Amino acid sequence: MQNDYEPQYVVIAQTKEKISKVIITHLFTREEINQYFDGNVFIDHPELNPQDYIVLDENNDFTHPTYDEELQAIREMTYDETKLLEVEPLIDGEYIEDGKLITVEYDEKLGYLKKAWNKETHIWYEGATEDELKTEYFRLINLYKATVFPGPYKWTDKLGEVHYQHSRPDKDVGLLETTISYLERHPEDIMLWQFSDEDEYPLTLEEAHSLQDAGVIYTDALFEVERQLKAETPNVKLTLEEFKEKFDTIYSTYIMEKAKKHSDYMNKVKSLENTIEVQKVEIEKRDIRIVDLENQNKEMETLKKSLEEKDKKIEEILQKIGSLEKQDEIKATNENIQL
Repeated sequence: MQNDYEPQYVVIAQTKEKISKVIITHLFTREEINQYFDGNVFIDHPELNPQDYIVLDENNDFTHPTYDEELQAIREMTYDETKLLEVEPLIDGEYIEDGKLITVEYDEKLGYLKKAWNKETHIWYEGATEDELKTEYFRLINLYKATVFPGPYKWTDKLGEVHYQHSRPDKDVGLLETTISYLERHPEDIMLWQFSDEDEYPLTLEEAHSLQDAGVIYTDALFEVERQLKAETPNVKLTLEEFKEKFDTIYSTYIMEKAKKHSDYMNKVKSLENTIEVQKVEIEKRDIRIVDLENQNKEMETLKKSLEEKDKKIEEILQKIGSLEKQDEIKATNENIQL
């Protein structure tokens, strides 16, 4: 059976050392020692010199006792003494230099995932592995993405008024798709859209598509931020504010790019319309020239027929003339014969 009894010493003798040790323990009081041992605490230890020790009349509960020469008493070591005397091991952030305990407090601004202490260089460093850093970095990105994803995002109606639309998958996205589906079947109708309790707007089919496109751009920008950040060196100090700042930059870029693409598209459409207009004018001119040529051909045909008729008449006249001349020759021959 285990004996849980721990004797409580009344009188003890300790060495006069920096790391004081208990040499003698008595379960007697000072009075009892005076009575039974003539007051000699060292009666059983003649080999010891009482001048080298200090006697305590009570069971002092010292964890790390030390002899203080100035006080000529046993006291508890200070924190620094426990380290300098190697009674307690140095903890991270501590080192001894020129007989003094130096403490380097960890700066939370370092933002290490697993702070570690280099006992040789006396500096704090990142103790996490690359995989641990990457895992934590991706966790932060996914957390921030989920925070930003619901929006709201900005949308401008055809009158130039700005509205803010949320993009909650379980509510807004499905409702907008249902609205567009209805308006596609009834394009002549409008739907009163509730952006907030204080903001409602009559959506046409065209504007509903525009609102949906704005949401797609917002979502694309968010996933582009995720793609870019996850391609970078893991940064476990990434904050939500930094994530939002990067997102705002990319989102603005996306909007400008879309506006530029729309402008380029409209310019191409305008250029195509101008080209078509020019070609139309050229076709009209060509058609006019064709009509003119056709008219000229008709005139030429008419002139040709007129000339042919004239040629025919001339031929007839020449034939008549030829006939008359032949008759005159016959007549002249007859007259000569008669003579």
